Amino acid sequence: MQHIALVVVFLASSCSLITTFDEDQSGNNVNNTNNINNTAGPEICDNFSDDDGDGLSDCKDPDCEGQPQCECRLDNAFFDSIDGCPAGEACVIKLVGGGGDPLCLDESRIAGGDFYESCGISGECPFGSFCSMNVYTGRNECQPWCSPQHPKCPGDGFCAYFEEEETPEDALKVCVKSDGCYPPSPASCGGGDKGCYLVSEQGGTRCLDSGTTPMGMPCDEFQECAPGLVCLGANDPQGGTCLKWCDTEAENPCTGVNLPNPWCFVLGGNIGVCVPE
Repeated sequence: MQHIALVVVFLASSCSLITTFDEDQSGNNVNNTNNINNTAGPEICDNFSDDDGDGLSDCKDPDCEGQPQCECRLDNAFFDSIDGCPAGEACVIKLVGGGGDPLCLDESRIAGGDFYESCGISGECPFGSFCSMNVYTGRNECQPWCSPQHPKCPGDGFCAYFEEEETPEDALKVCVKSDGCYPPSPASCGGGDKGCYLVSEQGGTRCLDSGTTPMGMPCDEFQECAPGLVCLGANDPQGGTCLKWCDTEAENPCTGVNLPNPWCFVLGGNIGVCVPE
């Protein structure tokens, strides 16, 4: 922010060289305070603020046209990013093949829907999200984008597991709203055939259908094991093993687990699985 120096110039009256102590001199400066409250400065194009007071902020302000930060790049299309498009448009990620292509599209594309809720009538979703089927709920919802560079999600959402890829486009993932369930306790999902699963490195959890394979037995699918267990190594060509969820902050997280000297191996947040020493 540039500082604006306020220079007050006192003009001497040319009408008379004679003054008296009875004259009120305070009136001379009444109009010299016009600029005291005028603190507006030039628009800064990437601080989420309307710096020049014209009602338009950042790249939506014409003053920012042509600035390097005001381009529709992938980095400008997340919910916590500066929208790199001009007024009337929004930087939206369009899926192309396995990656994303950021484009400036009409701002009507972001004029409906809510994060983690149903999309607008024509598929509208808030800035930084897109309308897609939620694999956990089976509904079309506004799912915010996330990536290793932008792992933060709005509200109580979490960024689904992502793998390190060669380019940011390949690492595009979506935010999913957490159930807030507790993996070591299947009861946190209401019991039955559902279990609570850790589905993000940040500790996000979801209640999902579970299988019936017992503790210590071979498995091939993430949710194949009985509630309270998880198939660790499901993607391994050698196959995985059903292991018990545990809490690294618990005093004895692996009590009762029939393994040699079991300990809690961290997977995300304070949640892990009991493995042999």
